[in-house]
Amino acid sequence: MTRRLATLLIACLLFALPTLPAAAADFSPGCTAGVGDAAALESAVSAASTDSSADTITLQAGCTYAISSTLTVNAGIGQLTINGNGASISGGGSLRVLLINNGAVAVLNQVTITSGRARIGGGIQNAGTLTITGSSLSGNTATGSGSPPSNGGGINNTGTLAIINSTISGNSADRAGGGIFVSAGTVTITNSTISDNSASIIGGGIYNAGTLTITSSTISGNSASSFGGNGGGIANDVGTLTLNNSIVANSTRGDCAGFSGTINASHSLIEGGFTCVTGTNTNNLTGDPALDGSLRLQAGSPAIDAGDNALIPSGVTTDLAGNMRIANGTVDMGAYEFGSVPPSATPTPTATSTATATETPTATSTPTATATDTPTETSTPTATATATVTATPTNTLTPTATATATATPIPAAWAPTCSGTTGDAAALQNAVSTAGGNGQADIITLTAGCTYTLTSTLTVNADSGNTLTINGNGATISGDNALRVFSIASGAMVEINGV
Repeated sequence: MTRRLATLLIACLLFALPTLPAAAADFSPGCTAGVGDAAALESAVSAASTDSSADTITLQAGCTYAISSTLTVNAGIGQLTINGNGASISGGGSLRVLLINNGAVAVLNQVTITSGRARIGGGIQNAGTLTITGSSLSGNTATGSGSPPSNGGGINNTGTLAIINSTISGNSADRAGGGIFVSAGTVTITNSTISDNSASIIGGGIYNAGTLTITSSTISGNSASSFGGNGGGIANDVGTLTLNNSIVANSTRGDCAGFSGTINASHSLIEGGFTCVTGTNTNNLTGDPALDGSLRLQAGSPAIDAGDNALIPSGVTTDLAGNMRIANGTVDMGAYEFGSVPPSATPTPTATSTATATETPTATSTPTATATDTPTETSTPTATATATVTATPTNTLTPTATATATATPIPAAWAPTCSGTTGDAAALQNAVSTAGGNGQADIITLTAGCTYTLTSTLTVNADSGNTLTINGNGATISGDNALRVFSIASGAMVEINGV
């Protein structure tokens, strides 16, 4: 009886113990000579999709992971985060790269999604909740017969999608939404560029049938092949599309088309005009935004200082290049801020206090007494008494207090971005130019695996003895056989690492 009761007690205790949550897992698929271990990446995503913990996959910088099966993130698990460090995941031109199922939660950070191919969502099909930051989608295709039609070369969305500080470029679709097809759900795009995407029918850059908000972004150079010459840049059908502080320009077959639903625009520039805008139309511009080849504003652009600071999303303080989002009191339209520099840390004052107090008391007392008593027979007494006391007190207090507050500047830091393997050479050139005369040490950090092809020589000028450090992480700076790469002026101090 005693043994039976003991067994029953143990069973009850085990049943009553709480179930501990699964521990978060970290995966790091390897890489050899630029070739990522795609099998390890596929295995990591599969393993992460079978537990309830939040998992992280970290890729190797400068590597390409050419997968043999679509990376599928399932519902009912914890958040999956893929930190790319600039690495690429490729579908090899034969399969979709990433599928986020309904109910799943995923984050892509500094990843390039490329060469994906599927009937819908060539690069990514999102039905869950997906956040894309600092990443690139390029060279993906939606193609093939069947139903539904071929939409969403870069991304097809039916869930919740946020795209931040990213580039969507060079994607295509047989039907609609070369860059992004929003067939349902909610999408926000912030500080990003949508460029050089194409669709055979409509919505070369973006096709929207859901709820789409675009803020501080640039949509340029997109094209559609037919449908009455409309919607090369953006097309809205049924849904609600809102443009804030953004630019739509340089489109083939029209910048903007609206068929039903609502298009709102505030402090934005649509080069071809606002006939598509059916809702809010506040302080908008038309005409050429004067973009350069990297989609940055050139001097004299009407989009400079033409945005509205109140429309900047909470927490956004920098532009796509990592420079201050507001450079001249008022935010610019588009993804890049004209003439801006990276945010610098607040210098920490160093206080030096030197106090010197000297107290020298000197007291001298010299008593001198002389008494002479000389009696004579003439009874003429003569008495001379002389007493001399000399006291010279010297009490000197000389306080010397010097308080010197010296602010030691913290080096300014730049991080020119990279799309695929193409570095933002204009940002690098601007960083070197700015660093050459700002009176403090500076650091420029390049993205691993990228090539920055210059259009002008990087000239480093003397800067009061301060050093410019360029950390390459294995990146390349190219003169393209047309110009010198560096010119170091007399008195300039430069340190180049890993370039």
